[in-house]
Order: sequence, then C-alpha cells, then structure tokens
Amino acid sequence: MNVMADSDYELEAVKIAGEWNKQLSLWATGSIVLSITFMKDILGGTEIATCSKIILVSSWVSLAASILVGNFAYGAPLTGAGQTDGWKLRVNASTRNLSILQAFLFVGGIALLILFAGLNIPHHLPGSK
Repeated sequence: MNVMADSDYELEAVKIAGEWNKQLSLWATGSIVLSITFMKDILGGTEIATCSKIILVSSWVSLAASILVGNFAYGAPLTGAGQTDGWKLRVNASTRNLSILQAFLFVGGIALLILFAGLNIPHHLPGSK
C-alpha cells in the first residue's frame, strides 16, 4: 500500500496550483494575441463604435490583470518560500484567494471578448448589410 505523507500532498498541491496558474496565464496571453489578430484581419479598416472599443480594452485589461495576479500569487513573499527549511513553496490562503481572483479576471476577460465579437462580427459576415 502506497501511503503519501502530508508533505507529499502539499508538494502535489503546489504542482497542481502552479499548473493552473501557468495554463490560465497562457490562455489569457493567447486570447489577447488572437483578439489583436482578429481586429487586424477581420475588422481592419472599419470604424468600431466607442462602446465596443471600451469593451475590447476592458477585456485586455482583465486578461492582463489575470496574468499578473496569477504570477504574483506564486511569488516567494506570499507562499512562504524562504521562511521554511529547504525553501519549499506552499499553497496558503493568500495564494488561494489570488488564484480565485485570477480565474474570475480570466473568465471576465473572455466574456468581454465574446461580447465584443458578438457585437462586431455580424456586420462583417458575407451577405450582411
């Protein structure tokens, strides 16, 4: 029977939390880049309403904040690295709260991008007037 010690569970939790942070950061970065490409290729040369511009910039700010918050969550001051023997990274209440905030900022940014696309794509589809 394989019994894991508490430190093994903690190490596994840190690995999972770190992967979560990396994935959301990559998805947020990709979403920003793809939306810029979308703007250039599909909407290039057309006038975009001020409301749509505000929605787009808000989505970029939300996604960028998601990246920053996620990376900040796993920095040494919050996780206690250096305060314990062996400089072990650990998940604590601060990292959990920041990870939750990262997820909300990511979902909010994606929702705003979808709203922006929904408001602007129908006008640029073939056959639309």
